[in-house]
Amino acid sequence: MVFYKICIGSLPEICFAHSICKMYSDENMNIIDHRAGMIELDYQENHFVKVTADSGIYMIRENSIGLFMPDQRYELTFPHKEKVECITSTIGVRILMFPFERFDLTETEALEQIESSDSKTLFIPQVTTLSEEDAVLYQAKYKSIIDHFARADNVSEQLYALAGWMELLAWLNEKFRRMIMGKEAKSKTSMYYVVKARKYMEKHYREGISLRHVAEALGVSTVYLSSLFKKETGVTVVQYINTLRVQCIRDLLLEEGMNLSELCRSVGLHDCRYAQKLFKKYYGVSMRQFRLLGHGITLHFDNPYMKTHLDHDIYEEPSAPESDEF
Repeated sequence: MVFYKICIGSLPEICFAHSICKMYSDENMNIIDHRAGMIELDYQENHFVKVTADSGIYMIRENSIGLFMPDQRYELTFPHKEKVECITSTIGVRILMFPFERFDLTETEALEQIESSDSKTLFIPQVTTLSEEDAVLYQAKYKSIIDHFARADNVSEQLYALAGWMELLAWLNEKFRRMIMGKEAKSKTSMYYVVKARKYMEKHYREGISLRHVAEALGVSTVYLSSLFKKETGVTVVQYINTLRVQCIRDLLLEEGMNLSELCRSVGLHDCRYAQKLFKKYYGVSMRQFRLLGHGITLHFDNPYMKTHLDHDIYEEPSAPESDEF
């Protein structure tokens, strides 16, 4: 029989609180003041709380979980006009070397952040509102953690309690991911396609792509994508592609060893005269002038997205003869 003796010297500290109290004015305040390394989850069962933090003011409403991190000072007030029996369940864990980062993003930006992260990253919202079914599930998880924590003199029970808390974080992470990414999983709504289209164009614009290529990559019709992208961003797919191209031309113009015809082709524009028109409308000077002036140019005379000449696909038109005379 082979076995090992493993001494658990220092487990992450875990603490719990379950309180029932009567709150009825702004004077009833609790302060969470930069608790070092402490991550807290507060479940407000039957009341709402106003939270004033370094990053702003928000509400944790009935049947909601508030997340409190150690990077901010929080003031919790209970602005009830009448006496209310408030039930609050708090689970906190003190974990050192637990890196985190706070974001304030739109849903689209949050989707991009989630898609660019690895599987080891958790995303927990500041406030999570629970349905009746979720509330029952949360209370069951909470009770299980408490049952194990009550026997915390036993290292196994400590680990069960801590595992239960981590399971709760994982549950909140999955709930948040489904809310943000559910667009992809369920109905593939508009912002999902816009994000995917932008990523595809930013990766492939130098390959001579057109609206048709982007639509095929996303598995949708050109008419649908064209209408959707314009509605959500205010610009057309072709405008977005051409903007990426002229911005790339701007950077390449400052490099030596490439003539203008080669430069245009390198960003997917084989009609050099058309490329010159795009560039001049966008920056107000020709490519040759820009190259001569170098980094001195910071011109942006007009909004290129408002120009009708950008609003078509050059690959559907006869190309003019190439010329290197700009």
